[in-house]
Amino acid sequence: MRPLQLGLQLGLVVLALTLGGCPQPTPGKSTPAQPGATPAASNPTPGGPSETPGATPTEGGDTTPDAPAGPAWSTIPEDLLQDEHFYPQLKPTATWPDPASLTPIAKAPKGKRPEASKMRILKELVEFCVHPDLVPKDLDAAMGIDDKGRLFVKLGKGKASGSASMDTRAEGSKFPIFAMTFKASSKGPHTLESLGKRVAKVVKPGLMSEINKTKESRFAASPRVKGDARVAAMALLDPAGAFGTQFPYVYAYGGDDHLVVLLQEVPHMSSGGPR
Repeated sequence: MRPLQLGLQLGLVVLALTLGGCPQPTPGKSTPAQPGATPAASNPTPGGPSETPGATPTEGGDTTPDAPAGPAWSTIPEDLLQDEHFYPQLKPTATWPDPASLTPIAKAPKGKRPEASKMRILKELVEFCVHPDLVPKDLDAAMGIDDKGRLFVKLGKGKASGSASMDTRAEGSKFPIFAMTFKASSKGPHTLESLGKRVAKVVKPGLMSEINKTKESRFAASPRVKGDARVAAMALLDPAGAFGTQFPYVYAYGGDDHLVVLLQEVPHMSSGGPR
């Protein structure tokens, strides 16, 4: 086992505290998954062809300062939050801090600074899961905490277009997650195919390949989301895959303004962590 594998697996075990059990069956996955997600596009920005990305890479890398902080992002509408059958894993991501509002670790009160091991694990997950063109050059400098003390890392080169965290699990959940949210305008209609294209621009190409590998592993749309104003889906990866062995469940939600991607680990299914 490589050091990265061992570090991720041990670190997530420590963060989960008490592991065990399986997630309850998720609505929308009882029938064979529908095709539609497409391989990674050549332009790795969170939006599709008609979208306005949240950040523009600059030649010098992470040199463009963030715009003044705005209000917290509202990513998932209230009607879905009130639906007991909608993916519970995604509900804690409904309110997401504006990356510009995060307090840099160096400026955070000493009593609120995250442990070094936790920051290391988050950095390793970003490098493992996020599209290379959205990984900041200096991950340490990109880290910060929100007003609740949760740890986030900004994503995007130039101005941050989103952020990622391991601290957005539902209260009482035993399952480690890695969630990332991007601000990227996208005009509808929103479909399973358009969601797959958006996800392909923010995750590692290898992860998207595992999602598209078989009919069973592809995104299946949630039947709880009606119409084409937004779309949500889940993919169930092969637990023997390089990504599926760590995070067999992948959830995604997309609307006009935001994209949420969440990877969930099921500890007893894992067979070794990232390779």
